[in-house]
Amino acid sequence: MRFSPWSRHSTLEVSALVVFLFPLFSCSHSAPATEYSSGLSLGRRAADREVMCSWNRPQSALFRDTIFLDGGTLIWQVTGDDGKTTIDSTDRQCAEPRHQLYYLNLTSAFSLANDGKTAIQSTAKPETNMGTNFKNGFMLANDYQFIVYGGYMEYGDKDQAVGPTWSLARDMVQNGETPLQDPPKYRTLTLEKVTRYIAAGGSVNVPSENRAYVFSGATGRDWGEFYSTASAPDDYRATYNSTNLISVDMSTMGSEKWDNKTIPSGVPARKNAEVVWLPVGSQGTLVVIGGALNRDLVYYRTDVTDEQKTMGQAFVDNVHLYDIANDKWYTQQTSGDDKPPATSEFCTSYAASQDGKSFQIYAYGGWEDFSNLPTNANPPSANVYVLSLPAFKWVKVYDDKDSTHGRRGHRCHKVADNLMMVVGGALVSNDICINEGIVKMFNLNTLKWEDKYDPAVHDVYKVPEVVYKAVGGTEKGGANVTPSSWNSTEIRDLFGIKYTKTVTNHWPYPSVSGTGTNPPVVNGTVVPDPDKSDGGMPSYVPPLLGAILGLLVLITVLCGILFCLRRRKARRKRLQSDSAASTVRKNRQTWSWLLGVYGDEKRGQEWVEPAPSEPSNPFDASVVGSPMREEQTNPIETAGRQLYEMPDTSVAQELSSGPAPQRRVTISEQVTEIREDPQNKISTANEVLRSDGAPNASMISATNPITSGTGTSQAPPTSTNRGSSLTREEGGDSALTRLLEEDELHTPISPRDGGYRDNP
Repeated sequence: MRFSPWSRHSTLEVSALVVFLFPLFSCSHSAPATEYSSGLSLGRRAADREVMCSWNRPQSALFRDTIFLDGGTLIWQVTGDDGKTTIDSTDRQCAEPRHQLYYLNLTSAFSLANDGKTAIQSTAKPETNMGTNFKNGFMLANDYQFIVYGGYMEYGDKDQAVGPTWSLARDMVQNGETPLQDPPKYRTLTLEKVTRYIAAGGSVNVPSENRAYVFSGATGRDWGEFYSTASAPDDYRATYNSTNLISVDMSTMGSEKWDNKTIPSGVPARKNAEVVWLPVGSQGTLVVIGGALNRDLVYYRTDVTDEQKTMGQAFVDNVHLYDIANDKWYTQQTSGDDKPPATSEFCTSYAASQDGKSFQIYAYGGWEDFSNLPTNANPPSANVYVLSLPAFKWVKVYDDKDSTHGRRGHRCHKVADNLMMVVGGALVSNDICINEGIVKMFNLNTLKWEDKYDPAVHDVYKVPEVVYKAVGGTEKGGANVTPSSWNSTEIRDLFGIKYTKTVTNHWPYPSVSGTGTNPPVVNGTVVPDPDKSDGGMPSYVPPLLGAILGLLVLITVLCGILFCLRRRKARRKRLQSDSAASTVRKNRQTWSWLLGVYGDEKRGQEWVEPAPSEPSNPFDASVVGSPMREEQTNPIETAGRQLYEMPDTSVAQELSSGPAPQRRVTISEQVTEIREDPQNKISTANEVLRSDGAPNASMISATNPITSGTGTSQAPPTSTNRGSSLTREEGGDSALTRLLEEDELHTPISPRDGGYRDNP
């Protein structure tokens, strides 16, 4: 189909072009599914003046220089033209949180002040079930890929394809021989040995081992399907706790191996605990802290005792350790004057002393005191605690009396030796906006909250004074305090085993943007800066310029198409004209060929290729070897006299470089001309020929088909009359001789080729 405004298909083609180009100028083009794009600044949609109000329990992972966030309960605060604010948790056109993957670029500096702006950006997920939103699930990652696993799904999003063995992966960096798609694509996984129906567990990623772990969590009856509690029927609620430790080996991309091990009864199953991996032992050690019984039990089951409600305190007074290499669990009692209360939905990060002999686990925020659930109105904690190992001692390092920084359901990631980034979170209700913005950063050295992030500003970790005074040593290490009582000497021995594999920290990150004015880079992909509506270019200018440039490009393309069409039309006319002329020539050649073939067929004469020599005058007696002297092998009887065909010495027309052949004039036409000659030369010629015994020209014309239109045969004269005939010609005016000579100039080409040509 040609795109032409003059074709009958132009309407369909124009419609298809509009359909193709419309997304370029619609809101959805800002986040193509296969590219990174600037999305939101600290959860801000400038055009609508929308700000992230709260973000409860998203899946999150630190991937090299980027923090990825997915799913969770995301609430927006919308400010109208009248200055009034409203809360919006629904999906909106051009935003579609359920189909967005959010990320925080750590190579670009940004402000952390409470101005409603940060560097959170987004890219669209597939519109298929790959874009399904999960809450309180897990993002399992190494340095090459991440997997979205488990979590609550809204009952309204129920999809038969998203079954118990369904999971989702996104390959980011090539690992192995199989090349990656560029840009990275999502792919589905088929789970083995595990089920997708698990949520709200404690998870940790171990890139140096290419592994990730999920501890306990909530699940349905008999590991059956469940959905978000608020929307699901009673039979589809996750009111049971998992007693399993699930792991995935991501050493071979595309061939992930899953494992599922039962947790011993001495390690209570729970919900929303935190798991930290430490480089202790040959494959590392998992440390499980905090958590609580499944809070959903309180709402939907009456057999929960007060003791069970307060059982979360035991998860602070005792921590559980898992030696990965030996597949063995331990429990160790903790100490400290400032232990945190029973805490759930908090976050953790660890830092190792410079001498590598002690590890400080920082625990921030969370929900305290479950004894009064479900009527608990206490705000989430804003405090920061440190559990120092191997002393197993709690130290309170930050006390926020007014809970300004309090939150629950958030995620923490260490982004430098001395910096802990906090993303997301909520207060008592998701509809109450959290203070100080969605993204915060805590300095592990100074024990203070920072008001900006710059990848160029960082320091080596130094054990805070309040900590090393409690466990011994200095800011560089040297802790010498141990538990007053080891629950097992194997725990003490475990901390004596050095982890020998390399733990790669990708920080300090190169400062791509410096002061935040240059485009940030996410894993090598340059993305635009977040919106700069305050003090910079107005927010409406970039989309306006984009629309104008897009229209200019469209007009240029259309003009180019029209220009090509005009050239094609002109060329078609030229070709048609040339074709018409060629047809006329071919018709003339065809008729001439047919006439030549007819004559040859009547004669039965076989074609003989003449020698490439200059044709001789058949009436010149001085020329030796004249064609007129050659004996003919196939005479044709005509009126009792033999007629001989004169040989053709012409060259095929298509091989001739001379001028185009002229129209052949037959002897019959010449005879007619002579008959009309007032001097009546035909009578004289006939008399001359008859006196020599030659055939009469009129007889030749009347009886020989060759001489009448398609050939030039002539009876061979005898030796006597040939000489006298030529003498008469030299004396002047033999009309028949002249006709034969002129007909020689228009001899037929080979019957195989057809047509005629002029002899030189």
